[in-house]
Amino acid sequence: MGKSKDIQNAKKAQKKTKGGAAKKKWSKGRSTERILNKVVFDKEALKILEKTVPKQKVITIATVSTSCKINGSLARQGIKYLSAKGLIQPVLVSSKSYIYKPAEKDAVKTNIVTNK
Repeated sequence: MGKSKDIQNAKKAQKKTKGGAAKKKWSKGRSTERILNKVVFDKEALKILEKTVPKQKVITIATVSTSCKINGSLARQGIKYLSAKGLIQPVLVSSKSYIYKPAEKDAVKTNIVTNK
């Protein structure tokens, strides 16, 4: 036998004497708890929407969804509802994303002046 065969046999013998260590097991995947967001607006959700959302610096579908614990489609409807009420102003509106900011109290007056 050559030296390499002796070395391999010695390594095998060492593994056997270690107590027959089993193969390394995969770590168990950590599962996060699933968030149960609301699917339908109720009075409480509307109150939370009207109180918290206009105070945020940047208003998107994701921020509304997480802060009010509502579904993404409800967040879109809520954003449209708040913009119709005049509580928030659009910054960027596209088919995929909505980015809004809180409405300024003097914004209505300045818009009237600049439109003339």
